[in-house]
Amino acid sequence: MIVKLLEAAANMQCLVCVQPDLDSMTAHAIRALGKVVKLALTTNYDGVLSTVLGRTMTSPAAVLQRWGSAVDYVEAGEASGTVARHRKELIQLHGSVYDKGSIVLLDPEYTATQTDFQKFMLPLVGQYSLLIVGSRGGAHDAHFTPMWQHVAANWRRDDSSSHPVHTVLALERESSAIRREFYSDAVFGDWAKEHISVVEYGTQHAQLGPFLHQLAAQAGLEPSNSSKLTQ
Repeated sequence: MIVKLLEAAANMQCLVCVQPDLDSMTAHAIRALGKVVKLALTTNYDGVLSTVLGRTMTSPAAVLQRWGSAVDYVEAGEASGTVARHRKELIQLHGSVYDKGSIVLLDPEYTATQTDFQKFMLPLVGQYSLLIVGSRGGAHDAHFTPMWQHVAANWRRDDSSSHPVHTVLALERESSAIRREFYSDAVFGDWAKEHISVVEYGTQHAQLGPFLHQLAAQAGLEPSNSSKLTQ
């Protein structure tokens, strides 16, 4: 557990929140983690995470229109030496309740937005590590599954070191099933064994907040309740 926690803290670059249970401690920890991640993304439709992170809501389509790719969006901001736009915005991958036409919920909507979603996400997963919080990590999701399949199909084993490792946080009772969903998949299973790390945060949802708090502490953002994290 501790080794995985340290690995997650060291590699975290993009925070992906997929319908997390936002009790006060979880919200506090996510706010702290949001200070250092290159991008914050969510599949939630509401504005709760926007408030927690203190970021305005935007969409993959808007980023693509302005910058051409998510990676260009990040790199342009970092090169400017100012407070980058991408650290002020929350990317709502499946739309917002404040823009009814943007919501992705039904199969036709997933199909219609598939191209933009892949164009936005594929450069990210090939370059930045994702920390995925909630909803089983998207192993079998109408948007995420084609993304993992594409990455795996274009992955060359002799170039595996260039692919970042992504972390999925999971309840202990769900972790084995999530690993099977990723590691047994006929298309991306072999790739996932080396590039998807499923980390158990506890036995109940209430332990997610304390776990993320430890993660924030390891990233140097919060005081830790545990002085023995590295042992």
